[in-house]
Amino acid sequence: MEFSSWLHDSKVRGINVAVDIEIGTYWDVCRDVIDENEFQRRRVSVKGKPYQLLQRDLIEGCVMPPVILALKQEASARISNLLRQPIADGNKLAIEAAIARAFADRELLILDGLQRTFTIGDCITQLSADPGALAEFRARKMRLEVYLGLNKMGILYRMLTLNTGQTPMSFRHQIEMLYGDYLDHQTLPNGITVVREVDNSRARGSRKYKFADVVDMFYAFSTGKPESMDKQTLVGKLAELDFLDEFKTGDDDLQALLVLFDAFIRRVEALSGDWVFDPIRLATQMPDRVVERPFGRNVAAIFERVQPMSAFGAECKRLIRQGQFATIADIGAVLPQLQFSREPDSSLDTLVLLLDEIARKASKIGTAQREVFQYSFRALLNQDSDDFADLSACWVSGQEKFESLN
Repeated sequence: MEFSSWLHDSKVRGINVAVDIEIGTYWDVCRDVIDENEFQRRRVSVKGKPYQLLQRDLIEGCVMPPVILALKQEASARISNLLRQPIADGNKLAIEAAIARAFADRELLILDGLQRTFTIGDCITQLSADPGALAEFRARKMRLEVYLGLNKMGILYRMLTLNTGQTPMSFRHQIEMLYGDYLDHQTLPNGITVVREVDNSRARGSRKYKFADVVDMFYAFSTGKPESMDKQTLVGKLAELDFLDEFKTGDDDLQALLVLFDAFIRRVEALSGDWVFDPIRLATQMPDRVVERPFGRNVAAIFERVQPMSAFGAECKRLIRQGQFATIADIGAVLPQLQFSREPDSSLDTLVLLLDEIARKASKIGTAQREVFQYSFRALLNQDSDDFADLSACWVSGQEKFESLN
């Protein structure tokens, strides 16, 4: 390894070191650390030709942009005293030694360049049948930037701000990175599962939620409005990060809110006898009404979605602000009182019908659905409401409130 530059990064309170390294040495180390970064995506599918072109160009001797690495926090901690001092010549040697040790011990994270790293592996595989060409390729130099001294939020911030390449991470993934520590996946009760984008799986089935939808519910709870976090809000959150302090998680509101909402869904399921939308039953009862694409075909499919989740979060905050409840846990005490005043089948069929009507009439369907759900939850949970705890009447009440205001 050859070291050529040592710069302080004042934003994230770290040191950035430029390193030239043989491609083969880099691959031998980093193929072992590809999965070490919990925030990093797995390999993305190649769409189009950018990475195919890069693979060909690398074999032909092209120099690609630097891959960005960071020492794990425990590796940086060994020289933490040096990271707070001006970078003198003696400090440079100690920093170089720390980087060399981190490479030897595989104490590294890839912040930017994961897909390029996979492409290097593809090149080595392609050249494996030609030992001479492979040796020549492995001996070529590539450039790295290595960060030392970053805490968790520094790592997240740099990952988010560096992510501008051919396959930038999705907005959902960015949200998951920023809010990851607000939800402990290991302590979720009652079989609740939260699916992250990096898990490469879909949130299908009862008690499975998308992490980004859970964050939207929490964001709606924090603002009192049934809106999802947008990119401008995320940028604002990033700008507010304080890198002088270690990252501290928030209170337990996010997890408590998710557990409460899941308990609400399970209550509706139990009372409805595991209702399933039946178009034949609907045609028998209401021959003039046809729903070709129902919002959901069962209770979980209706409610385990971002529209009702964000509406629920927003209304919980509103009820707490108004003094109806002191805490999220107090709202949970209402759940045993919930009942259907009419047949569950017809009540939930009515909900599907009104959601279908919104989809056909509203100019902003998602926004309208959120508002109807919030007004419905207001009627259901507000103890001063005529439809308090009534799972039959609250949906019609929510629709009527929405129509009166629009």
